Amino acid sequence: MHTNLPLLPLELEWEIFELTARVYPAEAPGLLLIARRVHSWIEPILYEIVVLGGESPMMDRGSHCKFLQMVDSKPTEFFGRVVKRLCLTYHAHNESAMHLLHQCTGMISLACWSPTIVSPSSLDSIASLRFLRHLSIPVTYFMDIPISNDPTCNWHCRLTHLEIIIPAVQLHHLQLAMAERLLALPSLTHLGFLDFPNSLEYHFIPRFLEEHTSLEVVYLLLYYFDERPGQDHPWGDDDRVVALVRSRCKYDSIAHWESGALWKTATEAVSRRRAMITTH
Repeated sequence: MHTNLPLLPLELEWEIFELTARVYPAEAPGLLLIARRVHSWIEPILYEIVVLGGESPMMDRGSHCKFLQMVDSKPTEFFGRVVKRLCLTYHAHNESAMHLLHQCTGMISLACWSPTIVSPSSLDSIASLRFLRHLSIPVTYFMDIPISNDPTCNWHCRLTHLEIIIPAVQLHHLQLAMAERLLALPSLTHLGFLDFPNSLEYHFIPRFLEEHTSLEVVYLLLYYFDERPGQDHPWGDDDRVVALVRSRCKYDSIAHWESGALWKTATEAVSRRRAMITTH
């Protein structure tokens, strides 16, 4: 018995499947099995955001090896074309992390936290990312990424969002050098400091804020914050600076990176301050 089902235009069919995959991501793998054309539409969506390590099936070594085999089975340009956001967590295995970092040449957002991938070739790979706009990275890695006027290595000219992880022991001797490097990022509008020490000793930020007029939001994520009178940071009068506390934010590194929650929270705080000023 034949049923006369309506035939949808291919573009509309594509839009329906893509919307389904984005709204119900858990169902996306099953959509791959429907038809070859649906597979070609949905597979790139599955790899737009890749988190290596963390709470995922790829945590164990065997799964990492299978994933790496899958990466090797794809054409060289596949991950460079489809991966837009890549997070290499503290638990990412070196082999797969390095492999992805070199292959995902089209990403616009990178979180590079893995302590095992620091090498000249890795830093060169970051520097050569032509579309990179968002970067989350430990301060020592950030300081070592090459900066050049070469069009193939001018990542610093396009970066708009930068999140720097700063252990207190490293900040003391990096203050001046870091200030100079931050001032070399002409497109930077959003700056975040993770694990910023709750101290009044770091005087490079006021000067940086004064000179970097394009900055819209700066957040400091603290382990704790002493709110007693007289304990404010010396740059606290700048309405672009927002102090956040880990416990209050219920901070989860991967979840907050994926959702951009810290940026949203800080931006909303700045907007509320400015709204209060205009109404008084």
